[in-house]
Amino acid sequence: MSTIALIGLDSVGASTALSLIRREIQATILLVDINTELQDAQADVVIITEGMKPTPGGDIYEHVYFKTTVLKSILKEMMPINPNTVILVVANPVDLLTTLAQDITRLPKERVIGVGTCLDTLRLQEEVVGWPTSRGKDGVSIEERLDAEEFTQGRMKAIVAGEEGTPLEVGAVAAGIAVAVLEDKKTVWTVSHRRGNNRCCYSWPVVVGREGLVREVEVKVREGEKWTFEKGVMKLGIMWEHYKVKEFHKVKGHDKVKEAEGP
Repeated sequence: MSTIALIGLDSVGASTALSLIRREIQATILLVDINTELQDAQADVVIITEGMKPTPGGDIYEHVYFKTTVLKSILKEMMPINPNTVILVVANPVDLLTTLAQDITRLPKERVIGVGTCLDTLRLQEEVVGWPTSRGKDGVSIEERLDAEEFTQGRMKAIVAGEEGTPLEVGAVAAGIAVAVLEDKKTVWTVSHRRGNNRCCYSWPVVVGREGLVREVEVKVREGEKWTFEKGVMKLGIMWEHYKVKEFHKVKGHDKVKEAEGP
C-alpha cells in the first residue's frame, strides 16, 4: 500500500489530512510534526506544510530565511530520500521553498513540486471574468488588467488577515495533488516547479501523475501577458539569488566565529 507522509500538523496540515481521509484513498497517511523525530522518509508522497502560516510585518527576507531554515531542518532529517518519492511543498513562500527542496534533495525536477497557484486557478474556474469586449481584438487595456489585479490582491490580503490564512482550501488542493500522484490520474494542475534553466521555481500548468510532473501543458499568451509573466519570473529569480547571497554570508560569518573560538 502507498504511503503519504504529511509533515507539519498546523491548520493547513490538519486540513490536508482531513481532505485525504474524506477521499477514502487506498494509502497509509503518516502524520509528522517538526517536534517529532522523523523515522522514515520512504513515503511515496511527502507533503510539507510546516511554516505555512503567514507572518505579516517585518522584513520579507528575514521571513524567507526563517522558513528556509525550517525546511532545511526537515529535509536533513529525511535523508536519504527514496528516489521514487514525490515531494509536494505547501509552505510559503512556495516558489522559493520548492526551489530549495529540489536543490537539497537533488531529486529529478519532476519529482519536486509546490502547490503554486493551484488554489487561485480553481477559484478562477469557479468565477466568470467579464472582460469588456468592446475594445477590439485585445479586449482589455493593460491599465484595466492592472487595476483588477491590484483589487484581487487586496481582497486576498484581507482574507488572510481576517482568517489567518485559508487552511481548508489549501488543504483540499494539496490533497487533490497528492491523489493525482498516487492514483496516476494525469490531471492538470498549475504547480510550482523548475522550468528549463530558470533559477527559481514558478507555477505553470502541467499534467500530474505517478512520477510527479508528467509533462507541461502548452499555453498561448498574449504579448502583454507574456511581459507581465516574465517580469514576475525575473523577480522570483532575484529573490532567490538574494537569499543565496544572504545564506552565504551567514554561513561564512558562522565559520569565522568557530575559527576564533578554536576547536
